[in-house]
Amino acid sequence: MTEPFSCGMTREEVEAEAAEAERETEAFEAAWQAEIETYLKTLDKDKRHNYKRRAEKAYDSAMRRAKKKNAIPAWQTDEDKAAILKKFEFAIERQMITGVPHSVDHIIPLKGVCRKIWRASGQTEYRHVVCGLHVPDNLRVIPLGINRNIKKDWFDSDWPEPLRGGPFGFELPEDGDEGIPF
Repeated sequence: MTEPFSCGMTREEVEAEAAEAERETEAFEAAWQAEIETYLKTLDKDKRHNYKRRAEKAYDSAMRRAKKKNAIPAWQTDEDKAAILKKFEFAIERQMITGVPHSVDHIIPLKGVCRKIWRASGQTEYRHVVCGLHVPDNLRVIPLGINRNIKKDWFDSDWPEPLRGGPFGFELPEDGDEGIPF
């Protein structure tokens, strides 16, 4: 009898196919590791050391920048730090496999600004409207070209200009609540 979602195959056929896929994956990973080791043997000692530590260097640099922006929470655990390091390792692996440079991006930026500026005073102002954290759930691995094109605008920059006039530089619209005594 066939199982649901087995495409008409019996349980034994599904298990055999899964075992074959696992063997192929292991063979590919072993060949990949052998290729990397062969490449590393062509490098001198210092370059080999730097090559192996690329993810750790990127991780250290990102942690330093996040600490400077006060974006590392006090409750961050060693498991969180290990998960962040895994994201940097994954970015390097993707770059090696695809040949396209990848980077680790913050989904919610550490310092997001709204570029549509309200000019009540007539001067240009940048307002920080969002501050993300440097935690594993706020990180993703994307191609570097896409990451460079992302602006730090968290909100849509097509907001309408505020109303002008009034004591605060703008007037509030009439909402019919003038009779409320507070």
